[in-house]
Amino acid sequence: MTTNLTSLPVNADQYGLVDIQAEWTGTPVGTLFIETSNDVGSTDTYGNTTGVTNWTTYTGSATAAGGAAGNFAWHIWATGFKWCRLSYTFSSSTGSLTARVNQKG
Repeated sequence: MTTNLTSLPVNADQYGLVDIQAEWTGTPVGTLFIETSNDVGSTDTYGNTTGVTNWTTYTGSATAAGGAAGNFAWHIWATGFKWCRLSYTFSSSTGSLTARVNQKG
């Protein structure tokens, strides 16, 4: 976590609930947030997503990584967007980030 980071897009089109959990180690200082998109996009059989270029920060999703190891989970009910991803804006220090997503619906 020594630079800005963006996860791969997750297709949420067929799901009513998206849950993203992030865990970080070290002492990173920065902001984690969810971005969403309604671009058409597509994912091939190898998991590569193309055609998703317009991203909007999901209102209220920003949370700080404030200089210590930690974790956070976003529970997004009644998704209306097609795609989502986790992003991190770097401020200072270092750390490692692991994130997982679960979808239901």
